[in-house]
Amino acid sequence: MRGLVKTGSGKGSSVFAEALHCFSNFDKEGCPVFKNRHLRMHLLLIGLLLLTACAPSSAGEGREYPRHPITYMIPFEPGGQSDIEARRQQPVLEEELGQKVVITYKPGAGGAVGWSELVRQKPDGYYMAGINIPHIILQPLANDDTGYRTDQIEPIVIFQSTPVGLAVRKDSGIRSLEEFIEKAKEKPGAITVAGSGT
Repeated sequence: MRGLVKTGSGKGSSVFAEALHCFSNFDKEGCPVFKNRHLRMHLLLIGLLLLTACAPSSAGEGREYPRHPITYMIPFEPGGQSDIEARRQQPVLEEELGQKVVITYKPGAGGAVGWSELVRQKPDGYYMAGINIPHIILQPLANDDTGYRTDQIEPIVIFQSTPVGLAVRKDSGIRSLEEFIEKAKEKPGAITVAGSGT
């Protein structure tokens, strides 16, 4: 699952828990929201506008948000699925908001480098980050020195659900998860499993 977050208000943990529960209990057909591109974009824009409606404004500034470009940080390398999704959103956000949306990258530690950067930013609606669930939740649970806590981050919209699978070579003889597990049990340590990411 991918979404957009801002620096939090201390309620992030419960929001993340609800999001993780909700999105991990879809039926096999998935959520219709994620199948409708226009609906996803509208949800993203609504979330962004709700985020900024509560942002503090300086006295004497007559213009409404946004007054200058917005940074959209991706905590992974360019060219991956998170980047592709952000690039699809970028022109829609710019058209609707009337400001440039600048995509930047802070890869490393499975997203933790970028999310640590997010919590150090001023919570004014001009610096946002993409998230991946469960990565953003599991990092602080698995490590004491992640650099952020989930209660420091506030999810504003979940806009995509990405299927994750397990693949083997065609000539492996493995045709199901059960067969994969059985083969691994027969020869402990003989099967190598790899994933993508930083």
